Amino acid sequence: MIAWYWLMLPLLTAAGDFGPERLLGDVIEGLSPNILLVEQGKPGTVDFTHQPLHALFPRLAIGVRWQVRADMMRKHETHYTEWTATALSPGLRPREFPARQTADGFLVLKALAEPDFARVDRWLFQPRLRGYEGSQLPTGIWSVSTGDRTVASLDSVAYLTFSADGKHAAALVQRGLNWTVLVDSQVSPAYTRANKLVFSPAGDRFAYCYMDGIAWHVMVDGKPGPGFSRVGWPVFSPDGKSIAYTAMSGTSQHVVVDSELGPGYDWVGRPVAHPGGKRWAYVAREGGESFLVVDGKAGQKYQQLRWPSFGPAGKQLVYVAQEDGEEFLVVGGKEGSRFDELDWPVFSPQGKSVAYRARRGLKWVMVLDGKVDARFDDVGRPVFDSKGKRLAFAAKRDMKWLVVTGAKQSDAFDWVGRLRFDRSGRRLGFGAQKDSRTWWKVMNLQ
Repeated sequence: MIAWYWLMLPLLTAAGDFGPERLLGDVIEGLSPNILLVEQGKPGTVDFTHQPLHALFPRLAIGVRWQVRADMMRKHETHYTEWTATALSPGLRPREFPARQTADGFLVLKALAEPDFARVDRWLFQPRLRGYEGSQLPTGIWSVSTGDRTVASLDSVAYLTFSADGKHAAALVQRGLNWTVLVDSQVSPAYTRANKLVFSPAGDRFAYCYMDGIAWHVMVDGKPGPGFSRVGWPVFSPDGKSIAYTAMSGTSQHVVVDSELGPGYDWVGRPVAHPGGKRWAYVAREGGESFLVVDGKAGQKYQQLRWPSFGPAGKQLVYVAQEDGEEFLVVGGKEGSRFDELDWPVFSPQGKSVAYRARRGLKWVMVLDGKVDARFDDVGRPVFDSKGKRLAFAAKRDMKWLVVTGAKQSDAFDWVGRLRFDRSGRRLGFGAQKDSRTWWKVMNLQ
């Protein structure tokens, strides 16, 4: 099972409520306030919600048997395998972080508090030997085991990836000029090139891209697709029953859905699936204009368009469009207010509401279902309670941060951590720093 632990997770009592509001301690000078504090006069590995240091980082627990080894030629020589974790998020460039192999999987050595990492949908783990560059290593020293199968005498291991439940493993490896894909105990043929390994959400299906010397194909559950000059990351629908990917044929780009080739355009973006898995949408460009293609049909044209989403309930299609240098959110075909800049929209858990931060001039606002809140110097990402009835966000004014939820505002602080509602939605907790003192604060919303 995979367990993700994000920065600023709330400390809950047995009753499912927040711990009491309290002073945590003094911040160690020169260190980030969300990493180390001094609590009761002693250096401690605690954060604003009393979690141990290792809980600040994403952890990946893996149930399938796997192993990566590097056997050097010289005896009595000790080598250490280091790992790099690559976070892949839709619409964002890959980000690399150091990682550590643990007894049950991996620990990513980075506190992923940035809003972008709420959208990480897969991790790739790449091994290397400490103190050695690739050209310094002898050939054929690597071996990889997944499930009950071991492939040895490998020149490199590009990366490993795992299914969301941690029960399946896949590896991309190289021997000589050829590349091979390992999936659990199965080994693919040798290819000229291979990449983009991905499991379905349930882990029961698998896909990857490969080149047979002339064209690129997508292999899905052991069945090869047609050849193209280029293919993108395969994307499974949430239920895993449908799969789509981008492909280039000649000078045109297409989206392939379940082996069916879509219309050709100058450019197409990453396809996104409806939660039910039966509908797909993607951004396309033709003749300098952008538009959304839904179920194969092109929609309204704009100068720019990005971030299409059906939302968690699939009730309304949402995307950001741009016209005449201004950006606006389109919800169910209805255009919202125009701003100079928009951030990624956030849905309530039930998908009935959508909120986003927006900038007009030098001021930022929070927009909830089209209604604009007060203006601030900056605002943080919106956070909904579990029922979708309350929204909270951090806001900056006059060089100080405060927390806003409905008509209520907190005191001003030098720094505010990640916000969390309790299970009832009637209390809001967050870490805060003021005058070199660090607090766990709780706002009562009743």
